Amino acid sequence: MLFTESVCDRPGLLGVDAALKIARGVVAPVAGKETVALRACAGRITIVPVVSEIPLPPFDQSAVDGYGIHAGDVAAASTGPFQLAGKVVAGSFAAPGLAAGEVVRLLTGAAVPKRVAAVVMEERATARERNVTIEKPAEAGLNIRRSGEDVGIRSEIIEAGTLIDARHVAILSASGATHVKVRRRVRVAVLSTGDELTRPGGSRRPHQIYDSNGPMLQALFSSPALELRMLGCCPDDPKRLTRQIARAARTFDLLICSGGVSGSDADHVVSSVLAAGGSCEKLSLALKPGKPLAVHLSTRR
Repeated sequence: MLFTESVCDRPGLLGVDAALKIARGVVAPVAGKETVALRACAGRITIVPVVSEIPLPPFDQSAVDGYGIHAGDVAAASTGPFQLAGKVVAGSFAAPGLAAGEVVRLLTGAAVPKRVAAVVMEERATARERNVTIEKPAEAGLNIRRSGEDVGIRSEIIEAGTLIDARHVAILSASGATHVKVRRRVRVAVLSTGDELTRPGGSRRPHQIYDSNGPMLQALFSSPALELRMLGCCPDDPKRLTRQIARAARTFDLLICSGGVSGSDADHVVSSVLAAGGSCEKLSLALKPGKPLAVHLSTRR
């Protein structure tokens, strides 16, 4: 196939970003809302800010495997030797009493006992039997993740209007959330137009082609935030197309039509939208294929 000229450099054509801005100008967020379980919230859109009911971390915890140093020894800049008083692992409830001159073995994530003012990495300490010395005096707060350091209690962790992904699921889980308030799914329909089309897998006459745009759009719009329905292929029949558009406008939030807007004798999408009671703006993009585009606002409320 030979092209003799480029249609994309003609004056008056819109770039994709400009066309997208026009399309966004005629849409609004859906008003409905629902509450979904945490396991089903990925891909949905929050409708209100989400706050954490607990601080994160929920308690002072050790950031490393090492030794907890008593506050008095930190203040005195002591390097030991210290007496090993016990061990605390992540998830342990028991915390040994600690006196000056003693250290406690702490593993990463373990709750920091009271009176511990610093945690020295095990690589910076030497342990012989139950005696521990450290390379240099520890600074107060060393290697301790303080309660609420990442997230304060009742702090906002997810903004309204956020598309939830794995990162958000992680912090929701960490905060103990079990359900999230989200917008209802956007109801979207996809309709392919043209006498030449038939659905894949169906019977095909010699002068027809299988519809590829419809399945492609279905794949592009596959999302947990959308309720998608394929309306199949509609022939180039203005009355039939008008009826389908009118029915779709009563049921769906968004109708995506493929084909039928170029302006030839067989293109009836724009006129059918108007006949169905909608308004329509025809655009020309600096794009090939895909130059003709029509954006319409349904009369449905």
